[in-house]
Amino acid sequence: MQSAIQLGHTLKDRYLVKRVLGQGGMGRTYLAEDLERFRELCVIKEFIPHPSSEEATAKARELFRREASLLYQINHPQVPQFRANFEIDGRLFLVQDYVEGKTYRALLRERLQMGKAFHEVEVIDIVCQVLEILAYLHDRQIIHRDISPDNLMLRTADQKTVLIDFGVGKEMATHIHDIWGATIAGKPGYASPEQLRTGQVFPSSDIYALAVTALVLLTGRDPQELFDEVNLVWRWQDYVSLSPNFAQVLERMLRHRPADRYADAREALLYLRQSQLQVPTLAVGRTPPLTNLPERTLVLETPPMGKPTRPQLTQRGGGTNWLLGILAVLLAGLASWVVFSLLSSRPQHNATTAPPPPSTPTKPTSILKDLKFGDPLNWSDPNKATVTDRINPGEKIIYRLTAKKGQVMTASLTGANLQMTLLYEDQKPIDDRSSDLTLGYWQGQLPASGAYFVEITLLENSTPQEFRLEVTLVNPEPPPPPPPTPPPSAEAPPPAQQPEPPKPEPEIINETIEFLPGSNGTAVGGTIQPQQVFNYQLQLTAEQKVAIAYEGEVSVEVYDPNGVLLADDRDGNPKSFQTTMAGVYKIVVTGTSKPTDFRLFVDAF
Repeated sequence: MQSAIQLGHTLKDRYLVKRVLGQGGMGRTYLAEDLERFRELCVIKEFIPHPSSEEATAKARELFRREASLLYQINHPQVPQFRANFEIDGRLFLVQDYVEGKTYRALLRERLQMGKAFHEVEVIDIVCQVLEILAYLHDRQIIHRDISPDNLMLRTADQKTVLIDFGVGKEMATHIHDIWGATIAGKPGYASPEQLRTGQVFPSSDIYALAVTALVLLTGRDPQELFDEVNLVWRWQDYVSLSPNFAQVLERMLRHRPADRYADAREALLYLRQSQLQVPTLAVGRTPPLTNLPERTLVLETPPMGKPTRPQLTQRGGGTNWLLGILAVLLAGLASWVVFSLLSSRPQHNATTAPPPPSTPTKPTSILKDLKFGDPLNWSDPNKATVTDRINPGEKIIYRLTAKKGQVMTASLTGANLQMTLLYEDQKPIDDRSSDLTLGYWQGQLPASGAYFVEITLLENSTPQEFRLEVTLVNPEPPPPPPPTPPPSAEAPPPAQQPEPPKPEPEIINETIEFLPGSNGTAVGGTIQPQQVFNYQLQLTAEQKVAIAYEGEVSVEVYDPNGVLLADDRDGNPKSFQTTMAGVYKIVVTGTSKPTDFRLFVDAF
């Protein structure tokens, strides 16, 4: 294998290599800065084939360009965007967006250190998100080939699951398998049997790997610990208990034969969503839902050329016996209708109505939603989330949010016949006051950083209800500074010292930066005097990319709506970042000991 690109080297006079992110048998991944996009971070993947002839080398390059063209067509918000591809001295490179976050492998490792794994509700949400991504890919005849916790990330900006490592190598592996003379296989334990055995893959191969990934997140154990290689069956039930409907979906996703699994991600997503819905009571004449149906295949006999295909009914015995059987069924139905009509027309005396059979309690359907902070009606309060929703009998709506240790959370629920419970990551109540609240209000200091959940259910015998939930997170007040320590006593008091003259308070000049209609950039500036501070306020939406550059001998700092420092002089000029929340951002310009002219350039797109 060729040596890695030297750190600090610039590829194509544009991509500054910062560090190596990973390395495998078919290439390396680098973190780089795009010098032509305000030093924005990006990922560069180097594909390193190992062909043994000139013909094989030419074939590898042809397939590389073909697959790069394929990646160029993928435009999904939860797949890193393709940017460019190029070749340098026979080395093949791809450029994609950089995703800031953690892989689910890293998140699982953190949880296992605390003695827990992922909850079923979280895993269902993850599986649904990945199936939606795979449905997009499978519709375009694209198969990922390497679903695992290492290739799924929780994006920091919006807490969405992102499918990464969608490289060219996996798609090329099947094509150049015969040229290289090597066996191409997926990741052991996650790859489907057909992929490990022959290298052949189908959409259902991704379905299989996703199911294994779900079991690993639920149990915290590697696939080798969950699979019985002697009897060729999965033994995950020994480590985790799941709801029957979700377990049934996973079992079908894990079947050995590709034809026995769901055909593709769209079908799997349909059945998973149906399994999470409450099965209603069926009225006469109503078609039952497509849940818990027996898995059968209708075999159609091949008709003669030119005739339509239809199911064939096999007759047993002579044609006369078959006809008599049909007549007997019709006569029995007619007799039943006559008897029913006579009984219905007779007057009923002393009739008693039998009590209905007792209903069997069913497990409520859990609906997981993310709680978005930054009230669109109140931009000055980015730490507040407000949602108006509706809940039906048999449902449990769970709102997920991420908070930091020490923050004070306030949850206010408005509505009738509602019950609220606040939970931490381990699905335990935050404190002894946060369970089964019917008052609709809770406030307290959070014990740790991580995910929190607000569960809302209806009280018994309640009808569907509209409700309003408001959640506010407030950072704790910093502790007051300690009192000054008195000087040690001495026999003779020290000579009196002249007090230092108080430093004048800086003059703060507040200004608002606004873009002209149709423009994404502007420039402001002027002359800044000593002891002056220019405080520019800039209204931004979530996930905007911002670049800030300046001229003049000044110091520039950027703060997010929570007052957290995003960039300062150590980050160079220009400064660039991507917003994670909507609100008012502050750009603070400080001068020197003498009057200084400066200009500030702001671009947001």
